[in-house]
Amino acid sequence: MRAFLLALALFGALTSPALLAASKDTAAPQSASKSPNPDTAAFDKSLTQFNELMKTMESQMNQIRQTTDP
Repeated sequence: MRAFLLALALFGALTSPALLAASKDTAAPQSASKSPNPDTAAFDKSLTQFNELMKTMESQMNQIRQTTDP
């Protein structure tokens, strides 16, 4: 259970900055001439970390489902 909460906290910590940045982008008017180049390496790295966390969480949830009360 502790590992599950840790994975959930890490997931929240990793996705919060992305959500905050997305909300700022929608509030500010976008200029077509000044679009920044996307940092695909950083995105790929965070996506890989996210996928690992999701796999860990899924395996923990499957393990919880298989356990039975004594």
